[in-house]
Amino acid sequence: MTTWNYKRLLCPRCGTELVTAGDGLICPTELHAWEIRDGVPVLVPPDLSEGTVETIKTFSQKWQHNVAAMREERTRIANVWFYERFGFDGGEDLRAFLSTKKRILDAGCGLGNLTTMFARLAPHAEVWGVDLSQAVHYVQRAANVRLVQGDITRLPIEGEFDLIVSDGVLHHTPSTREAVLSLATRLAPDGDFLFYVYKVKAPVREFTDDLLRSKISSMNPEDAMRVCAAIADIGRQLREARVTLHIPTPVLELGIEAGDYDLQRFIYWTFFKCFWDDEGGMPTSMLENYDWYAPRYAWRHTWEEVQRWVKEAGLDLVEWDESESGFSVHAKKGI
Repeated sequence: MTTWNYKRLLCPRCGTELVTAGDGLICPTELHAWEIRDGVPVLVPPDLSEGTVETIKTFSQKWQHNVAAMREERTRIANVWFYERFGFDGGEDLRAFLSTKKRILDAGCGLGNLTTMFARLAPHAEVWGVDLSQAVHYVQRAANVRLVQGDITRLPIEGEFDLIVSDGVLHHTPSTREAVLSLATRLAPDGDFLFYVYKVKAPVREFTDDLLRSKISSMNPEDAMRVCAAIADIGRQLREARVTLHIPTPVLELGIEAGDYDLQRFIYWTFFKCFWDDEGGMPTSMLENYDWYAPRYAWRHTWEEVQRWVKEAGLDLVEWDESESGFSVHAKKGI
């Protein structure tokens, strides 16, 4: 296990720089003590909202479901999707982009597929992975990786970053806007901010999502996963039906454009998320639906909102990508 000297960490309660004390960390001013567990400082604020606590539990259960399989699956899907959405031709193109970055933050790192990728492609850089869930304890270690279990909206790390990435995390905080603005303050001059947030879907899909989330988010993890497996099985059957719908006339009031649709994708985008992935099968598909329906916080936004946040944060919009699921944004802080 790679260790580091735990410098430049801040007390989540009073903001004072922490110092090592025995097997943990302590605030020398107020004597607030913090644990280091398996080499990871646990700097979780004691005053988290109820919704945040519930969201943390949801993701902790998800990541612990099958760590090895989840890490492999996230690497298989998420890294390639990251290249596509943020305009990189592949790993070498991303390596060139990272070559000038000395300090990188993966805000909401989960199991650390991006953290690990950044550390490998930018061995010269100090790469920080921060997450409120226990997933951060399972991130693969490297000499240039610094891991912290903490709140990305109240970052317990001193200093600025040349690159901040938060891919699919900010909408799981109490306020997506506040999370964007908070992280933007930690950008170094000429620093880059890459983030992805969910977008508002078709009106019936929005209604169904809210209804299912209100029920599934209050279940225990086992029951929630059973429901999400049942939803995945509906997606599987719709996919295997191999039915194509032809919609000659749009119904814009329901968010339906004219065109030809695979039945599963039509139901998925218009009525409710019934994810199914042929390659990953039931384990991947069930967890993808769980990831969507189980967290208490899962906000969706419009492009107008996202643009407003970037401007409010004093950042310049470099480029952006809109997919059916959300917005991928590359913003930059001026010198």
